[in-house]
Amino acid sequence: MKTNLTLLCIFLLTPFFALASKEDTTRVRYDKLYAGISFSTVSHHIYYKDSKAQDIISSGYFAPLSLYLGYNFGRNMRVQAGLAYGGSSEKFSWTPDNKVIHTASSRTNVIAMPITLQHVMFKAFRGFPVYAAGTLMPAYGISQTEYAQSDNGATAQVSKVTERGVNTFVTAGIGINYKISQRLYGQVEYHALKHNLTGRNSFFHDWDQGFTGLLHFYKSVGIGLNYKLGLEQ
Repeated sequence: MKTNLTLLCIFLLTPFFALASKEDTTRVRYDKLYAGISFSTVSHHIYYKDSKAQDIISSGYFAPLSLYLGYNFGRNMRVQAGLAYGGSSEKFSWTPDNKVIHTASSRTNVIAMPITLQHVMFKAFRGFPVYAAGTLMPAYGISQTEYAQSDNGATAQVSKVTERGVNTFVTAGIGINYKISQRLYGQVEYHALKHNLTGRNSFFHDWDQGFTGLLHFYKSVGIGLNYKLGLEQ
């Protein structure tokens, strides 16, 4: 979490460093074709059909790290498509009778294909154009869960469960772009909506929205870096 917070702070502070330059040099200019990388702190949860592991330990959670290609069409519209990866792991032990040790662990790996549409709404501040964004993301996940009981150091029972499934998510929000160099520009987004189209939805458990203040904001942020490929409009 500390690493994610550090990356988030760097992306949030970078636009203010640009203000020290002249207005024209900080203006964001788009190319028709660009490539990028982005990370979202929004927690997604894949629900597996007839899951056998949900009563043992949580699994299926991920926050996507994406690589994509983007294309600008028209003056204010662009579309992005790419691949994303995410995952999570959890392990804990308990001794309800102070004798037998129960241990559960899980590991989730997810591959997703995000498709994003962005529409630039405001260009009043040329250095920080504001846009609306919506993403459709099918995600394929594999979760491996292991449960064991041990008594006096000897393992008495072990069970392993592997689950696979696909869920499709949509997210929506607003963002800003800011110039870093002639070819690089960044983006910061606030995701106000997330919905699982093919699985269940829990506002508090699946999206960590039970947090308040800065943590609530932190769990709804996306950051990215784009590289212009030289085909200027």
